[in-house]
Amino acid sequence: ARKGRPAVGSDPVGLFVGRHDNPIDKKGRVSIPAPFRAALGEPVKSIYVFPTVDPKRECIVVWSYAEMERLGEKMRRGFRGMSDQERRTAMLAVRAARQVTVDENGRMQIPADMAKALGIRDIATFVGDGLYCTIWAPARFDAEMDQLLSARFEGADDVLMGLISTDGDDAQRGPAMEGVDA
Repeated sequence: ARKGRPAVGSDPVGLFVGRHDNPIDKKGRVSIPAPFRAALGEPVKSIYVFPTVDPKRECIVVWSYAEMERLGEKMRRGFRGMSDQERRTAMLAVRAARQVTVDENGRMQIPADMAKALGIRDIATFVGDGLYCTIWAPARFDAEMDQLLSARFEGADDVLMGLISTDGDDAQRGPAMEGVDA
């Protein structure tokens, strides 16, 4: 199990899934969705946020203390086993990251400069990306989803089922896999 978070696979709450549009109040606070607080490992007192390091996405990445601690441990070991690209990406994330306090009601303040740069104003769209979550301006996330939906392909459901296969046997990934061209 991951420190500070339920074991992924043991409980659906251990993953960040779905979309949650939450209003930003007059003081600039926004509630982190309850399922995401649970996935972060309640009680959540602080989180780390940074602009995504992926130039194709326009969002804020949210990490728990445990994620940042794991990255810090790799850095303390001198980046052993990391490629140059991994080292540069880690440095970019760490240099841009901010520790943000989460209040007793599960609210946080998105750093004003990040919100402004990404067009996050009255509504923050929290999105589950599996092992972490991201925060978007609603219109930018809608555009991201449109792009992903336009890239769908025939047989994608079978590929998805293959991702959750636990026995490693491709023949057991689903009945429709046999007729799918590789």
